[in-house]
Amino acid sequence: MSTIADFESPPINEVICGLSFQRMERFTAPFVGLLWQDFKAQYPNCEVHPPLTQVSEQATAMQLELGPIPSFPRIWLVSEDGTRLIQVQQDLIIHNWRQVESSTVYPRYETVKEGFDEALSKFQGFIATHDLGDIEPKQYELSYVNLVPEGQGYEGLETIGDLLPDFAWRRNVSRFLPNPSSINFQTVLELPDGNGKIRVSIQDAVRKSDAKRLIRILLVARGMPQSKNVSTKEEWFELAHEWVVKAFMDLTSEEVQAKHWRKR
Repeated sequence: MSTIADFESPPINEVICGLSFQRMERFTAPFVGLLWQDFKAQYPNCEVHPPLTQVSEQATAMQLELGPIPSFPRIWLVSEDGTRLIQVQQDLIIHNWRQVESSTVYPRYETVKEGFDEALSKFQGFIATHDLGDIEPKQYELSYVNLVPEGQGYEGLETIGDLLPDFAWRRNVSRFLPNPSSINFQTVLELPDGNGKIRVSIQDAVRKSDAKRLIRILLVARGMPQSKNVSTKEEWFELAHEWVVKAFMDLTSEEVQAKHWRKR
């Protein structure tokens, strides 16, 4: 793979590495406490949330994998500082890094991926120890959430083209339409050789802490190794990482990259 550019101060708010697999019916709620014990030293806090609906990119079009509503919840195991999070349900394991304060420093992709590998290995050991079935992989995921506040390369939705050149709003005093009050853009990019897809979502949002207006740029790569050059989990994540980062760079202004995020 070619070298991927880096930023000193990227606008990353969250990075997610995940694996979805065939539902393990024997992995039921009574095992949650035992699982937490295995992770508790690094993830001392536990929360219960509704399960996520799986999204499959293996078909020609995106499919939501609907079925009976599972009784097993989604478990969050959270680090002491709240920046690291493991999510587990009967057919999914995810490792998140998230920015909980503006001063929280992004630890870089390699650290987040290492956390996912460690969590997956420990989870696999737990499943084997308790004879709960086999983890049958269906799809890997790598997602980046970027939050760009107003003033960081653009001053309002009417100047969105300064941040995202592909979405420039033509400013002309004689045009009929007013400036946009909200934006919502989605598109799909194919990974090479059938190895999956990247979904790009660009929306405006408001930060709860200070009511600051933001642009949220979400890039989600999902898929499985499907080719000669991408035949393992590690090769798939390497490909997904390269494409997610380069897609973000392709979408955003070089001027903003240099001035605000300090591209290296």
